[in-house]
Amino acid sequence: MAEERRQAAEKIRANDRLGTVALAAAALAHEIANPLQWMLSTVQLMQEDLAGGDTNAMASWKHQLEEFRGEIGRLASMLQDFRTLARPENLTLAPVPVHVLISGLRKIIVPQLATAGIAVDYQIPDGLPLIHGDADKMKQVLLNLCKNAIEASSAGGTLTIKASAEAENLIIEIADTGTGIPEGLDIFKPFATTKDKGSGLGLTIVRQIVAAHGGSITYQSEKGKGTTFRITLPTVNNRYFA
Repeated sequence: MAEERRQAAEKIRANDRLGTVALAAAALAHEIANPLQWMLSTVQLMQEDLAGGDTNAMASWKHQLEEFRGEIGRLASMLQDFRTLARPENLTLAPVPVHVLISGLRKIIVPQLATAGIAVDYQIPDGLPLIHGDADKMKQVLLNLCKNAIEASSAGGTLTIKASAEAENLIIEIADTGTGIPEGLDIFKPFATTKDKGSGLGLTIVRQIVAAHGGSITYQSEKGKGTTFRITLPTVNNRYFA
């Protein structure tokens, strides 16, 4: 019975992933179309300048080429994130203590916190249950959430990383004191973002990784006061997931 439930849950996750990939593919086509049209028009103008022997256009070309470089980099990042989203999550599962995840995370975010002038509050008690997970993938999830929290906060703010046990699950919360998420924005939807830069696929990938672990992710946000993400993960003692 437990195996049947596990297989049914896996089928639902696979269908959800395919639906997300299809939605992302449609959005990606739209995101790429506009800059490609701009690039084509700009190249045509450059060709006309060359054909007409206009050597005074060099300064304008230099500026345009710099814009090209930035836009190509953005599109390349977007395509890489889409490839990540489109691939099924191949997890290397093992019992993982939450302290291992936080320790690996801490090394990466400390310099970012110092640069941004943001304090960090770790609330990780001893004796928490192990998760049955892929340590590298889960570090990717936590790093993405922490980077978003840092970018949403201003100097003097606080990033809180909290873990607790609830029934047969481990709960990890990432909270910031930043600007909050605009009401009505589905941040897990492909290409939904409040950033000027970025692919808009980061949180979509985060949700996919968490779902592949048999877990879930939700959030609460208040404008001007901050956002809290809550990840629920099955532990090694969770027979349904095992």
